[in-house]
Amino acid sequence: MTSLLGFGPTNRVSRSAPIGGPTRQRFGTLRWQAPAARLTHDLTGGGPFLDGFVKQKAARGQEKKPYPRKASHLALFAAWEFAAQGKRTLIFSTQANWVEGYGKIVVALCKRGYLDSLLDDETRIARALEVGREWLGDEHPAVACLKLGVAIHHGRLPRPFLRELEMLLSEGVLKVIVASPTLSQGLDLNAAVLLVPSLYRSGALITGEEFAKMSDTDAQQTEELGLRWPQEDDKVFVKAHDLRGA
Repeated sequence: MTSLLGFGPTNRVSRSAPIGGPTRQRFGTLRWQAPAARLTHDLTGGGPFLDGFVKQKAARGQEKKPYPRKASHLALFAAWEFAAQGKRTLIFSTQANWVEGYGKIVVALCKRGYLDSLLDDETRIARALEVGREWLGDEHPAVACLKLGVAIHHGRLPRPFLRELEMLLSEGVLKVIVASPTLSQGLDLNAAVLLVPSLYRSGALITGEEFAKMSDTDAQQTEELGLRWPQEDDKVFVKAHDLRGA
């Protein structure tokens, strides 16, 4: 399985440049080579890389297969690694109906001990939890993930809950975000890393124009990237800041 990654400052997915010089927008891949994933710093295949960025996690309890098992798992484990470095991460889903599926995976992986909660202060999410429980119930993936420090956002969720969620995002309370185009194109998320587990929607590759809007990438650069977009279903695209700190 391979995750495509991109690194760099954008307007909608942005972060202040580090002291000492501006950040560079970078694109790369996260390629699974059991028992670990290699993080590359570009899309050429011959550039710098970091082995072991995501390591295989042994099966727990009655499970027999280790993790990650598919691209969505790899993207989530990578998001947790970036979060541990203090890099806020957005996982972009090309389809709104996939977003809650990621939420269910997050809850399951945390419950089974493969991932840890990312929430530092429960009091910061109290109001959003109250609204979420009122509109969705305590077991809904968006509410359950909120308690773990993860934002699940798509346009079909109740507007009162989304307002509370977006306030937490603007305040930087939540470290990992899983969102559909509704959020990623309409809010400054202050995220350092963008992960795209799939570039497909309903079996068709998304257009370069849509990707440019989603990632706030220069149109010409997007066209150049488009020539190298993966055609396999197990690929993930990533966009983020300079990888030297990874």
